[in-house]
Formats: sequence, C-alpha cells, structure tokens
Amino acid sequence: MKKTLIIVLALLMLVSVFAGCGKQPQNSSGSGEVDLTKYPSGYPFVENKYAGDKLSIWTGQTRTAKNEAMIAEFEKGTGAKIEFTAVPYTDGLSAYATAIMAGTGIDFFAPDNRQFPSWVIKKLMVPVSTVLDLNDPLYQDSGLLVKGTSDFFTFKGEVYGFMPSRFVNCSYIVYNKALFDEAGLEDPYELWQQGKWNFDALEEAAAALTYDSDDDGIIDRFGLTGYIDIYWIGCAGGDANYVRWDKEGRPQFAIDDPDILECYVFYRELRDQGYYHTEITPAVDFCEQTAAMYGGIVEWDSANFIEELGVENIGYVPFPASPSNTSGISNAKIHSSAYAIPSSVHNAALLKEWIDYSMFWTRADAEENDPKEAAIRKRIETTYGGNEDWYNFNLKLLEHTWIDNGASFGEVENICNSQVFWSSEDSVYNLIQAVAPACQAEIDEVFYDLTEE
Repeated sequence: MKKTLIIVLALLMLVSVFAGCGKQPQNSSGSGEVDLTKYPSGYPFVENKYAGDKLSIWTGQTRTAKNEAMIAEFEKGTGAKIEFTAVPYTDGLSAYATAIMAGTGIDFFAPDNRQFPSWVIKKLMVPVSTVLDLNDPLYQDSGLLVKGTSDFFTFKGEVYGFMPSRFVNCSYIVYNKALFDEAGLEDPYELWQQGKWNFDALEEAAAALTYDSDDDGIIDRFGLTGYIDIYWIGCAGGDANYVRWDKEGRPQFAIDDPDILECYVFYRELRDQGYYHTEITPAVDFCEQTAAMYGGIVEWDSANFIEELGVENIGYVPFPASPSNTSGISNAKIHSSAYAIPSSVHNAALLKEWIDYSMFWTRADAEENDPKEAAIRKRIETTYGGNEDWYNFNLKLLEHTWIDNGASFGEVENICNSQVFWSSEDSVYNLIQAVAPACQAEIDEVFYDLTEE
C-alpha cells in the first residue's frame, strides 16, 4: 500500500491539533468565490506574493474534494496556482525520473524508500535544507515528523527526506484474547507493561496455542501467522534492513548483522517447531481463529479483524524484545511515503510556503466540531473499533521505528526468504554465508544501475 503525496496532504489537513500555534483560526485570505470558513488556517499570507507563479506536484491522484478548500485558500492567499499531475503507480518511477531529468517542472513529490539513496547519487533529489529548516519549531514541536526518519534519509551529512507521522502505518502483533484466556495464558500486553514480553514469553504462548483441535492427528490450530519474514525482525531494537550503506555510500548486504541475525534465527526456530501457519492468507488465518497471533501492518486488516472477532477480543502488543534488547521494546516497521525535493524544483520559496502552510494548518487551534477532530474520531471508530487506547498505542509505537528499504532490492529479500528462512534445513548461519555473494551481487547490480548517469 503506497501513500501518494496527495493522500498525505489530504491527511495532513485532518490531523489532530498540536499545541504551539497560539492563533485563533481565521480566513486570512479574505472572502471570495470559494467558501473557506470550514477550513480556516490562520496562516499569515503575504497577499499575492507569488502572483502568476505555479507549483507542480506529481502524485498518484488528482485534486480531490477533501483538499480543494485548502488549495483554494493557498492559491487565494499567495496568488500562485497549484498543478497536480496524476501518475499511475505502475508508471511512477520511470515517469518521475524522466520528468525530473528533463527539468520539466516537478517541484514536489513523494517517493518511497527504494529511491534512497540511489536517486540522491543520480542527482534526482536535493537536500531538504535547500528548501526547509527541519529544526524549525514548526516541524520539531508539532509532533508531525516520525522520529528517526531524518537519520534514514541522511546521506553524507545531508538530509533528503522526512515523513509526517500521524497517519503512518506501523507493524506490531494483534492477538485473540479469547484464545489466550481459554489456554490460561497471561495477557501479552500486560506482560509487556511488566517488561516481561520477550522471546521466551512468545515461544511459550505459541507452543500452548498450537495443537490438534479435533484429535484427527493433524495440527489445525497455530500460535502464529502474519508476514513473519518482513515485519518480525525488528525485535533487537535496531535497524532491521537487509541492505545498509557504509560511510562512502556503498550498499552492503547486512542480514548477518547481529541485530538482524538474532531475530531471524529465533523466528525460523518457531517455524521449525510448527508454531507458524502459512497455508492461507494471514489475515484470514487470524479471522478464522486458525492462528492466535498475527504480526504485520495491522491497519491493513484491522477492520476485518474487528468485524470477525469483535474489538473486545483483539489485543495488541509490540513484537517481543530479543535477549540483547535492553530497551524492552522492539522497533516497528513503518510503511509510508516520504517528502522529498526533486532537483527540478523551480521555485524553492514557493514550495517552502506550501509545505509550511500544510504543516501550519494542522496546528491551528481547533473550533468546536472542527473537521480535523472529526477525522481523528472517524479513524478511531473505523480502524480501531472505537478503542482510543489502541489508537494511542499505534502512535506510541511510532516513537520506535525502522524504515524498510527492501523494496529497492526485492530479489535479495526473495533469496533470503526462500533459501534462508523457508526452504532449507541447514542453519541460518551457514545459509547466510552461502547466499551472501549472490545477494551482494544483486545489490551492486541494482544499486549501480539505478545510479548510472
């Protein structure tokens, strides 16, 4: 699920209010043909400062009714025009790259993580600092940025991207409370609160919840399901990417790093013991109670979980902490697009005005029945079944995240999963040594092909 920029901007309009603005909302751009009273920002426009100029934003969607009033206020206040170009996702990478290299006027776009740092070296992206100051309180004090993402998007001392946080998806475990109660097991969330949710606790639960329910000699109930090979390896509390870059910007195969290896070994052992079910779609597995725990990007399937199990039967907990993790909380994988500045940006000042305006809008003091607050309430109702604690748990996890760059090197992930995780009976250590040359060769080929001038 890829979030395009227009979605992100629409969601930014609907984010809950943050402290620090101090101004009452007002229609700063004056009265006009478009009714702006439902979307007041109070942004201090310099009237018509950018009259006659335009801002080109390329996305996967065109302008929508949800953000039309925000755009109208900005255009009325600045005198500039915003142009959106709809680019189908399947054509996005080549279309973006071609247009940026041609200098045809893309000012802003939302690449996913596979463009970094390859597009930096290819000179398709410029440092965020050429347009914004991410240390400005507007960004740092608002709670809008995912912590740690600047580190991921830093290349040779420059930051090339940042992520808004409030609607980012992240990974964790949900579990069937009823099945845990029936098995006489302690609640995972309570164990986590006590600092006892670790590999041993998960293994104990998985063993107790894996059994033959109808005495036909075939195991038909399992402890675990989900996307185990992708999302369940941040338990050491560190970066869980297969690919990392050294100080010179060279990509390196990294699955043999201790913080990944420790998790990889543990989860393959759970699979080898038969606790992990993979016969059908994981979400279906969990809904049909074939498996008691589901790990992955929960928001993708939460509505189905709530409908099938009832919100009262759904528990939530981070992935368990590994033995080497002294923090007590694993890092959740986050799934979202980033903001980035293409090298074709033609008016950095106007772009800064647009991004500042977008961020400022989210911080304006709310009035009664403010649509931003209504959107948050709707999100809690539809995605979390009205459970505000569950929603806040998701926000808490965003303070402990890692960003997947595996999409850049899908074949590397396939090699690791098929040969190291799923197929062979050899040890993880031996298999990693065996596949490392092939993985590094694939990384080199993909990386250097992407960065060829």
